[in-house]
Formats: sequence, C-alpha cells, structure tokens
Amino acid sequence: PPDLVILDIMMPSLSGLYTLRELKQLNSGVPVIMLTAYGTLGSAIEALHLGAYDHLSKPFNTGTLLGMIKKVISD
Repeated sequence: PPDLVILDIMMPSLSGLYTLRELKQLNSGVPVIMLTAYGTLGSAIEALHLGAYDHLSKPFNTGTLLGMIKKVISD
C-alpha cells in the first residue's frame, strides 16, 4: 500500500472526492492530501470529513506541500 496519496479534486473522468471516498473504503489508514485549483470551503470540509489528511488550494507554495509530506511520513 502507498505511504501517501496526493489527489486532485478535479480529474478528467471522475471526482477526486469520489476517489477519496473509494480509497478510504479500501484502506482507511492511507493519508491523502487533496489539491485543487477550484477550492471552496465546502470542498475542503467534505474532503476532511471523508478522511483527507489536509487540503491545499492551487497555486500553493511547494514548501508547504513538502512540509505536509514530511509530517505525514514521520507520523
């Protein structure tokens, strides 16, 4: 299983939130960081409710993402 999944909310063929829901049913322990260029408070809340580790809106600071990844890996 992966140590971490980085998932975009808007994907060409299906919703990232749907993918998150399905992924968490298969492996509830895998941490998932959600990314989006169309960030809304509602999508962030839903992602966290579905079990996402955190949510970043694009554009984001690469250092922020790297810091988040380091924290996930060290937990």
